[in-house]
Amino acid sequence: MHILNFAGLSAIALATLAVSSCSNTTVAESDMEFGQLRHVAAYTLSGSAADYEVPSDLTVACKVDMIMPVSFHGISADTLCNEIRQEAFGTSDTMTAVESFFRHSVSEFGFSATPINLSESATDSLLNSNEALSTYDGFVSVSSRIATMTPRILSIAVSSSSYAPRAAHGMHGTRYFNYDMEQHRSFGLGDLVKAESIGLLPAIIAEKARQMSCVLGQTEISSLPADNNITIDGDMNIVFVYQPYEAASYAQGEIAVPIPAYTIDSMLTDYGKSLLME
Repeated sequence: MHILNFAGLSAIALATLAVSSCSNTTVAESDMEFGQLRHVAAYTLSGSAADYEVPSDLTVACKVDMIMPVSFHGISADTLCNEIRQEAFGTSDTMTAVESFFRHSVSEFGFSATPINLSESATDSLLNSNEALSTYDGFVSVSSRIATMTPRILSIAVSSSSYAPRAAHGMHGTRYFNYDMEQHRSFGLGDLVKAESIGLLPAIIAEKARQMSCVLGQTEISSLPADNNITIDGDMNIVFVYQPYEAASYAQGEIAVPIPAYTIDSMLTDYGKSLLME
């Protein structure tokens, strides 16, 4: 049994969001609308029993549980939604994206995937408890959260995690999507920092990481994060986020290094200054 819901929720209603259902909500105090994308599935890995010398084929659970923007100030957020779906699932087509993503992810474990017909209780368990994923031999999971929301800036974190059956450990990572709700546009590092100054950032980030070594541990930062993965926090810091193994050991997890905008003000574009310092 699969569930795929996508419906509007006001920004205020997010605080009391019921994970088991979605419904359109109108709140006079807010003109920001969000939705929820939820989908679960499970598969057997055909032929894995023989390879792993176990009594029956191994199983993998898959789960998507995401908050998605619907509109800002009455203007559709389709562009941002498409960017998020494209990054997370490889396509912006919601109806096919998740199922295709599940099958592709499971196939990377090296076996063909045979769908399991989940009971209603098994579906509910997967939807409402991350612990339920651990009852399967492996899992793939994608979720999202609002990392930062100011009157102008929205930063959405999309996190993915997976565990291949019998692996030493799982893998996980987070990609951030940043949106200017005043100008109705996505923005990235190249919009905030002058092109001629971007090359100076790795040394600045590395020095900040050294200052934070008691928190972060030892890091080896010599370049920007893959895809220039950044978020903006509530203090208007540009936060550079490195995935496991990208700048430190797996045990250290994700490495987040905040750089206050005012410390690099001469490197900021006019747009970056207007967004972060005014």
